[in-house]
Parts: sequence; C-alpha cells; structure tokens
Amino acid sequence: MVWDVIRILSVSIVGAIAMFLIQPWLYRSGILAITDVDVDNWIAEKYFSGAGIVFATALAATLIWYLIAVRTRITSSHEVSPLRLAWALLLFVPIIGIGVALFFFNGSNEALLSLALFYVLDIIVVYWFSTAISSPGLLKFVPPGSFTVRHLIGLK
Repeated sequence: MVWDVIRILSVSIVGAIAMFLIQPWLYRSGILAITDVDVDNWIAEKYFSGAGIVFATALAATLIWYLIAVRTRITSSHEVSPLRLAWALLLFVPIIGIGVALFFFNGSNEALLSLALFYVLDIIVVYWFSTAISSPGLLKFVPPGSFTVRHLIGLK
C-alpha cells in the first residue's frame, strides 16, 4: 500500500513537471510557435489556469479511484466488473476538465490542437498510468493495459 502511494506521488510529480515546466517551455522556446497572442501573457493567464484544472481533475480522479480500490473488499472475480465501470466513469472527470480548460482558458486558436494533445497526454500520465501501476490487490488489472505496463516495468 505504501508503495502504491509512492508510485502515485512519483507519477504525479512527473506529470506536474511535464505540465508546468516542459510544456510551457515548448511554447516559450518557439518549438511550438503561436503568433496570435503574446506567448508569455498567454502562458501566465491562460495556460497555467487550464493546466491546473486538468492536473487537479486527473489527480482527484486518481485519488478517488485509489480510495475506492483500497476500501473495496473483493471476494470473487464477479465483483470486479462494476469497478471497471467505476474506473471508466472516473476517467470522465479529467476529460471534463480538458473541456473546461479548452473552453474557458484556451485564448489562442493556434495553440488549440497542441494544447488538446498535451492535455490528453497529461491525463494519460496522471490518471491512467498512475492507476495502472498503483491499483492494489485484485483490482490491479482493472485499468486497461495495466497487465502489460506492470509487467514491462517489473511489477507483478
């Protein structure tokens, strides 16, 4: 259980570094050029707000899933199916966060596609990857692809 929490924290820190340091740097450096707004103002006023919403919703969904998984007592494989649905429904929390971030905090039409792709990658890291490697006990294979990911990184 302690290692599950450490993995969630580690992946969340990596996600935060990507979202709040690397991705803004890609815009500031011109690697992802946007010319319809002042880049520094856009990052300060729009990007960080939107990224904060996406990060917060993905992390909240991850923590809710982990609490559900830890508190649920599974005695048979038939009890796992409803939890697959719960995991999938929780995925909608960060997806809605992306919608809110793009609708309210976009500010640049040129950045829209790259921003949407970044946000999707961010929830893949913060929600999916965290839950794939940190779901406990009989629920460790509920997140899609978790069997493969866990075996690739040496978790059984």
